Amino acid sequence: RLSEWREVVAGTKGVPALIAAAIAHDAWRRIAPFQRGGWLGSVLAAVLLRERCKTKHHLLALNAGAREAGYRRAHFHDLGERIAGFLQWVCF
Repeated sequence: RLSEWREVVAGTKGVPALIAAAIAHDAWRRIAPFQRGGWLGSVLAAVLLRERCKTKHHLLALNAGAREAGYRRAHFHDLGERIAGFLQWVCF
């Protein structure tokens, strides 16, 4: 499952960094490479943003935004809603 997640992330090469981070985060939650460690998806999305020079000296605290934003991820949301929710997290 980890290699499947890596393939998804590799497929975001030509996509804007913020959308790529949203896709990587969503894929982590959907594929669940590890039985424990769902929190790693937020950290890895933040790492992706730093790798693409959207942050320079720190990792974006995406979990803090997730607590403040009104969006709560649910299994019935489609990909567009999940990405929009992730972007809302970034705004907070």
